[in-house]
Amino acid sequence: MEISTKKVPKEDKTTNEKNLRSIFGDFLISFIITPLTCLPIFIFLHKILPNFDWFFNLDRILLFLIIFSLLEFFFNLFRKIAIWFFVIVLGVIIIGSVRGKYGFYDVYCGYRNMIVAIIDEPQGKVFDLKNIIPNPQKQEVINAVNFSNDTVRNFAIVIAGKHFKESKNKNYYSDYRNLIQCFSIFKEINSNWNYVNDPRSREYFAKASETVNNYKEDSNNYFSGDCDDHAILMVACITAIGGTARLVWTDGHIYPELLIGDNSDFEDIAYLIRRELFSNEISKAKDKNLYYHIEKDGKIWLNLDYTEHFPGGKFLNDGVLDTFEP
Repeated sequence: MEISTKKVPKEDKTTNEKNLRSIFGDFLISFIITPLTCLPIFIFLHKILPNFDWFFNLDRILLFLIIFSLLEFFFNLFRKIAIWFFVIVLGVIIIGSVRGKYGFYDVYCGYRNMIVAIIDEPQGKVFDLKNIIPNPQKQEVINAVNFSNDTVRNFAIVIAGKHFKESKNKNYYSDYRNLIQCFSIFKEINSNWNYVNDPRSREYFAKASETVNNYKEDSNNYFSGDCDDHAILMVACITAIGGTARLVWTDGHIYPELLIGDNSDFEDIAYLIRRELFSNEISKAKDKNLYYHIEKDGKIWLNLDYTEHFPGGKFLNDGVLDTFEP
């Protein structure tokens, strides 16, 4: 039997090598370079672009598919620079990680927080006051929010540092230090609130300093008053430490809200509330959603009513008539 010694033509070898390189290049672009480049870009754009709240988050799914398709088309069209583009993106993230800016951990947190937000979808309502009904007692309420009073300021400083001194996530504590301190104030007040009615046939607005003094004299360490007294105290203490809060007036009810930023901050704050700061309180609640108002300019205000033990509890009355800001 003769053994064939016929050699494979060089052209065939070259063609096979090119085909292998092409297959390897397709695999590298589709399954490594494009996904790894797409993810940080998607997370970054997801945080800064408006959320249209489409059914089943289709707006975000569409955003991801558009970014992925554009990158894959670009990388396949210009294969020689695909790897360099990937290296540049990787280098930017590495530099960001070293400098404490947008880095690998931020990409991971952004993806994780987005998934948590999708699973536990908050309940936002567009805030648009078209028909404001003037409240004749508005100025009296605002005057009661005496946040510059020494008693209120000193008390706010103490309770701002009473809870959550060390968050599990040091980066979050650095980025959202003031908001976490505001949440500490909320926890202290709402955990010790004793609802007491106003005098019969009279609306009484206790100054924040008055409620603090009553708290100090109460042997059981309870804050006492009705809904407007609670809102006045909460807004005064938060304002006293540099936070931004307001009172929301509805039919027969007043409650406080805290400004937490815009859409780029919301998912981080929602994660902090759900998974770190108030996880025990949320686990015991019947309604675990987070409720907030979002204004036309994108500002998000979180409900801080006395009815729940975690920020973002369900609205007791959402028929907003007006807002009061000190």
